[in-house]
Amino acid sequence: MGILNRLRGKPHPHEDPAQRAAIAHDEAADAFGDEAEKARQQAQHEADLAEQDARRAADMTAEGDPWD
Repeated sequence: MGILNRLRGKPHPHEDPAQRAAIAHDEAADAFGDEAEKARQQAQHEADLAEQDARRAADMTAEGDPWD
């Protein structure tokens, strides 16, 4: 597939959508490098921790005040 076809967004005739997605993921990983992936993982970890904290707070209020 030529570079002009890629720029125009024309898929290669023999590629299925899953294969195109895998290629796009690999190209994005090459373009952005490890720092972007580490930043994404850190942001996901922080979001997971915030969700766990919110779930624990909801569970605590559902069970009642443990200090009563």
